[in-house]
Amino acid sequence: MENNNTIPALFQPIKISDSITLPNRIGVSPMCMYSSSPTDNQATLFHFVHYGSFAVRGPALIILESTFVSENSGLSIHDLGLWNDDQAHSLRKIVDFIHDQDGICCIQLNHAGRKIGEGVPFQQIQHGWQEHCVGPSTEPFSDSHNTPRELTVNEINSIVEDFANAAWRAVEISKFDAIEIHCANGCLIHQFLSKLTNKRTDQYGGSFENRVRFLLQIIENIKRKIETPIFLKFPMSDNCSDPEAWSTEDALKLADLVIDLGVKVIDVTSGGNVAHCKSRYLLNDDKQLPSQVPLARKLKSHIRNRCLIACSGGLDRDIFKLDEFIANGDFDIALIGKGFLKNTGLISRIADQLQAQFRTAPQYKLALP
Repeated sequence: MENNNTIPALFQPIKISDSITLPNRIGVSPMCMYSSSPTDNQATLFHFVHYGSFAVRGPALIILESTFVSENSGLSIHDLGLWNDDQAHSLRKIVDFIHDQDGICCIQLNHAGRKIGEGVPFQQIQHGWQEHCVGPSTEPFSDSHNTPRELTVNEINSIVEDFANAAWRAVEISKFDAIEIHCANGCLIHQFLSKLTNKRTDQYGGSFENRVRFLLQIIENIKRKIETPIFLKFPMSDNCSDPEAWSTEDALKLADLVIDLGVKVIDVTSGGNVAHCKSRYLLNDDKQLPSQVPLARKLKSHIRNRCLIACSGGLDRDIFKLDEFIANGDFDIALIGKGFLKNTGLISRIADQLQAQFRTAPQYKLALP
């Protein structure tokens, strides 16, 4: 057996919780596939083949795509849903197959808020969903987007409950190993966090404490229903210079609060909340780095070993540099999206470059060195 000192950092195991230890640091990012069944937002045969093709290849973690927790709250009418038990049962065979391949699987739970109905494959806003478009306030994302209706406090409480119920279904019916709350990329929770999109004057708006209340209530309510590890898709910045934008300093303060509530993995991203936000790549001093790495590094430096940090965004372009990021402790888990779409066997290429061994389906071992 190899000594850990000789194993590349990307292929060293890491413990997330008492119930989850990843055999390596490579995971599949959540990516919208817009392929649910058209009438009931259940998982289809496409999803079974799509996620199964990753599972047999050996990534340590697979995070399923954005799945909406309330009826008519998705980025598109083709998003997966988890507001009823039938939807949860449709996901079970996918989870069972991933487990059969000794994989770990998580599902991303989301509410699109004012971005309801914006998603592809139509490449245009679904104005038929105007009646469902809601947000903390009434500002649309852009002139071409639907104008949201401001949520009432009772509706906010209902969505908090929807997140908890979806998490319970994900764990108790579908048997996911973890859940990820989507707090970023301009979806509903992110809209509450930023003053640019939250103009409320009640207990959910104004001060930092009020603007983070919605997310903290969601986490607390989920933890009352399940003991499964919670991940967050986490906004480190609005990526714009407006004085009221969500900032990295805000993100660091929020990270302290969610870690105190027991969040196990913070999955770093940025931008997407306002139409005039800039590319993170353009904002970074070092243009040689993948776009989100400086933010992940900053967060990891702040929280140290209190929580695990995941990073994504072009990480597979330079595998040796990626291994160095992990070895240096810049972040703990590398999530790759488009790289796995291009090559479901990406982990094999990574292992070849680093001369590492990894777990894969026995049927595929004939192709390994």
